[in-house]
Amino acid sequence: MLMRQKGFSIPEIMVALVIGMVLILGATTYLMTNLRASRDIVAQAKLNQDMRVIMDLMTRDIRRAGYYGTATDTANFAQLFRTNTGNPAFDAATSDNNAACIVYRYDLDGNGALAANETYGFMFSGTDRTAYLRQASATGTNCSGSKGASGTVDWLALNDANQIEITRVQFCYVNPATPNDIPPASCNTFPTGTAIQAIAVILQARLTGKPDSTLTLLQRIQLRNLPTAS
Repeated sequence: MLMRQKGFSIPEIMVALVIGMVLILGATTYLMTNLRASRDIVAQAKLNQDMRVIMDLMTRDIRRAGYYGTATDTANFAQLFRTNTGNPAFDAATSDNNAACIVYRYDLDGNGALAANETYGFMFSGTDRTAYLRQASATGTNCSGSKGASGTVDWLALNDANQIEITRVQFCYVNPATPNDIPPASCNTFPTGTAIQAIAVILQARLTGKPDSTLTLLQRIQLRNLPTAS
């Protein structure tokens, strides 16, 4: 005797397909959300790491300002050049265009004489969204000169603005009367001819194109050699 075969009807198959597609879509959405979250966490960690490396570089080098090996050339070494005259151009989006450059000297070879490659510094360009390190080949005591990511430029880029934008750098005088005022209520100008004990550095950056990822670092740098301001 022949048995009639039974199977799924077309409506049942359609319902099963729809349910399967919904489950797949949900799983895919969950996976993509996790991937984006992981990518953002990695990018934020990179921002944090890169900015701390830059701050550490600034701290370690600025702390050397004013050092000289002997007392034969103290006038040249014991100076800080922090002026707006030679600062780069700033655009309207820059939060603060003051105190964004510092130039200083220290006796790298310990011979007590000022050499051409013993003037150092850092500066910030709001237009480039980049912080720069002064190379040994640079001349003068201001922020003029060529800028770039590599090569024989006067100022060497410390960040890639295509990935990380630096939005604020300030070098401020720390008044001994308020040594813990970090960040200062206002970025104090450097006094002339007065031994400077400490400098406040404010570094602010974000992931390029992501304003909500802003990171701000504050650092008080105690100067070991008490240079004066020019």
